[in-house]
Amino acid sequence: MDKLVQSDTDGRLIRRIFMVSFKHERQDLQAAMAQAVDGAMIWGGKEAVLQIRALPFPHWARLAVFGPRISVAAMDADAWNNPEEQQTWCLRLARDVWQFDQQACSSPQVLFLEKRSGSSVAPFLSCLQRAFENENRAHPRRMIPAVLTSTICRARASWLLEDAEHRAVFPAGPDWTLLLGSGSDIPEPVQGKTLAVLEVDDLREAVSKWDGNVQTLGLGMGNAGKEKEIAILAGKRGVDRVVKLGRMHVFVSPWDGVDLIRPMVRIVRHVSSTE
Repeated sequence: MDKLVQSDTDGRLIRRIFMVSFKHERQDLQAAMAQAVDGAMIWGGKEAVLQIRALPFPHWARLAVFGPRISVAAMDADAWNNPEEQQTWCLRLARDVWQFDQQACSSPQVLFLEKRSGSSVAPFLSCLQRAFENENRAHPRRMIPAVLTSTICRARASWLLEDAEHRAVFPAGPDWTLLLGSGSDIPEPVQGKTLAVLEVDDLREAVSKWDGNVQTLGLGMGNAGKEKEIAILAGKRGVDRVVKLGRMHVFVSPWDGVDLIRPMVRIVRHVSSTE
């Protein structure tokens, strides 16, 4: 609000704005506010979004909902198999994971690697491990909540016990984790710089299972034709942003595929009766 005061020297916006905050337990205030508005923007987790949407809004009220969503990274065999570009791709992916400690809706929680017959992903995974180690040295975590440490430890253990084919790479501490396996289903996000790396026969197999909960798809592709096909399919499955790895957090409008202000603005047309 201080910035608004500095920029709106004429008070054109300030005199029309009233800011209020109150504890979320005050259901009476929430209900009263909902009944009095023409529109609302809802931000928060699943529980918060469902709670606010259930309030007694007028039937004409416009609602814009920005709830919890996840994001995914994917690479085709041409990209991760290219030894000249592996280091760059891994660095880009590590930086996307590190920003916001994977708590942003644009943070990659899983990386799908398209298989290639006769090619091993071991060299790429070694490169990815080095990228995580380097990023951790450059941007170490200063503090970590006890609950997140516990969540990471449980995720590591359950991943390794769940399937004999599963593997994992991580340091002694909870700084970062790579969970290695196969399959086209998105695992439950752990956050805390924990990335599931899954091999799939075809990237389209994974993308075709998504619903509107996937917000951003970060791609590393060597086949331009396949990238276009994947991008179109992802758009049909509810993805709002398809970007290059390393740019998953670079947002431009529209956010989540929706303009922030435009849906809340009414345009009233008056055609004079004397014309």
